[in-house]
Amino acid sequence: MGMIAKALDTDRSTLYRWLDQQNMDVNKVEQIGKVIKWDFRQDFPEIMSGDLEHLASEAEPVKYKPASPQVRMAEQLVREAHDEYLQRLADLNRAVVMDSLTTRK
Repeated sequence: MGMIAKALDTDRSTLYRWLDQQNMDVNKVEQIGKVIKWDFRQDFPEIMSGDLEHLASEAEPVKYKPASPQVRMAEQLVREAHDEYLQRLADLNRAVVMDSLTTRK
């Protein structure tokens, strides 16, 4: 998603907000289609019309750049911190539930 957002000259959070909209602007759909080389007319024929054939031929392919070892290490650290945080929340939740059960009696 980051590569698509970059190609659209926006950020990932904006792209996700676009995708979450119930009624996304057709121009944005066309822009995304151009980046990913997909003609959305087949998916949304009732709202998209016109000559979009040029989009796929004009689009620059999105180039995948493999993550550096530092980025992969940072991603791993974030996953581990996330897992530890979730475990702590689960432990806290169990403690609160146990406390509420013992105080009711």
